[in-house]
Amino acid sequence: MKKLIVLIACLGLILFAGTAGALMIDFENYPDELITAAGNSGVVNPDQYAGFGLTFNGFGLMSEARFQNTTYLDSGITWYASENSFPSGDFAVFNNNGLSVSIEVIEGWSPFDVETISFAALGLGTQAVDGTPGTLTIEGYTEETVYTKTLTTGEDLLVNSFTEIIFGWENITMLTFETDKVSWFLMDNFNDQAPEPNNQIPEPSILLLLGAGLLGIGFARRKFNK
Repeated sequence: MKKLIVLIACLGLILFAGTAGALMIDFENYPDELITAAGNSGVVNPDQYAGFGLTFNGFGLMSEARFQNTTYLDSGITWYASENSFPSGDFAVFNNNGLSVSIEVIEGWSPFDVETISFAALGLGTQAVDGTPGTLTIEGYTEETVYTKTLTTGEDLLVNSFTEIIFGWENITMLTFETDKVSWFLMDNFNDQAPEPNNQIPEPSILLLLGAGLLGIGFARRKFNK
């Protein structure tokens, strides 16, 4: 009997823990009209990932096909898709118009943890503007502090391929991305611990399973008493 109770309790804990966890946004699931536009860059709806409690502000969607044998502006780099594939598949996002962009938690959702993100430089090469390497500065805001990480072209930010950057930032409410020159970067495989709605209500399926467990305990207890 005790074993049964412990088993049911563990099942309940696992089910409730499963309502939150690791989230990988790979930028592959979009409406057909945006995917078509991505051949010439499409604008990402800020609410595209509202179901995950996040808004992506100022991003554009870029297809890998657009980079095949194409030289980009001041980077002087030709992107060969057959050699330097996007990590997730066919699409990644970029800072639209070369401007600062951000990712924010939707009001009413909990903060999130940033684990890893893959980046590539685009127009942040050594030929950019004044001939010096460009940088991308990412800041993560919490209620108590601000994390900062700066990526430099040619060191931890490559011009013609993606690099996975480890963050390990916790309780983030907003991420900002800013280049030191009017230029672009690519982002893929946004890996985080997903935010949760505040005052979260358990899903009906979880309630049914827990209810079934309680009924099982009741029947087992009656049988034991007899």
